[in-house]
Amino acid sequence: MPERFSALGGPCAPDRAENVAICGGGRVAAVYSPVDLAEGVPPAAAEVIHEEAAPPFSRSLVIAIEGERLWIKMVTCGTCRRVTGWAFVGDLDRMSDEGLGGLAQRLRLPADTPPLRTSADWRSFVHGRQLLRPPPT
Repeated sequence: MPERFSALGGPCAPDRAENVAICGGGRVAAVYSPVDLAEGVPPAAAEVIHEEAAPPFSRSLVIAIEGERLWIKMVTCGTCRRVTGWAFVGDLDRMSDEGLGGLAQRLRLPADTPPLRTSADWRSFVHGRQLLRPPPT
């Protein structure tokens, strides 16, 4: 597990790092990070289920699955002085519908997208889809 995401699965606590985004059942269910600080995402052992790049600005998206663990790497500007975007790792079986909805919103998925609760849901949803949307204006 990359150091930036080491809180995953640990106890939720008020003094937890700012990148802990979602707690479920008293445990950290998901962690976000700026993409340029997220080394090793997704890990080599994860199955990449979606990969896409779109100009301009070298935008890219990688979605990977490792069991019921979801890894996402979204680069919004790969040619900027500081690479921008975000990275995410979450345990789908611990994430709430609210947490899954926030992730869908961050990915700018259609509003009527049902919560993608399992790795099978993610595989089915991303199959054959273009997920990178033009940047908001």
